[in-house]
Amino acid sequence: NSINGRLASISIDVKETTGLSSRDKVNIYVKPLPDKPVIEMDSKVDEDGNNFVVVEKNKSTKIWGIRVNDADSKHHNHLLQTNLSATEGYVCIIGRNPVRQWISGYRNKCLRNIVFQSSVDATNKIFQELVYKPDQQFLGDDNVTIHISDLSNEGHDDEETLKIRIRVHLERADPKLVGPDVIQMKEDETA
Repeated sequence: NSINGRLASISIDVKETTGLSSRDKVNIYVKPLPDKPVIEMDSKVDEDGNNFVVVEKNKSTKIWGIRVNDADSKHHNHLLQTNLSATEGYVCIIGRNPVRQWISGYRNKCLRNIVFQSSVDATNKIFQELVYKPDQQFLGDDNVTIHISDLSNEGHDDEETLKIRIRVHLERADPKLVGPDVIQMKEDETA
């Protein structure tokens, strides 16, 4: 259990065999250490250890399983600043969400870069509405970058970045056979 930033005390009791005793108390203040934000994602991981999501061309896809935690900000109810960006596609925050302040971008608008400020709990709710929309002309690997700063909440500008590889591919179509249903042949004959 962390006692960062709180007063702790140690009581010392000394008792001699002759019956004399003494008691003293030492107070200790534990100076808090600034903790940087932590971003986690439940997703598939590629051979290089990168998180990735598979997206079909021209189909917007929710990016699931992203969480942020920052003990300093959450404990003091400070804001985090989140920067979401995509290289070849767009990031969107869909639906109603608890953004405290939009720096660039806004709700239900897909852009290459969105920046907003919100609390830790609000940021996690916003991540539930995060969508990637591929560019119409793009096929291949894209990157979505999530960069979070605690805005120097504890006197240090602590930051964390998560990169997510987005694999944009053509929609899978079931193979179709073309030709006659039946071919009649004699033994040892080639078609």
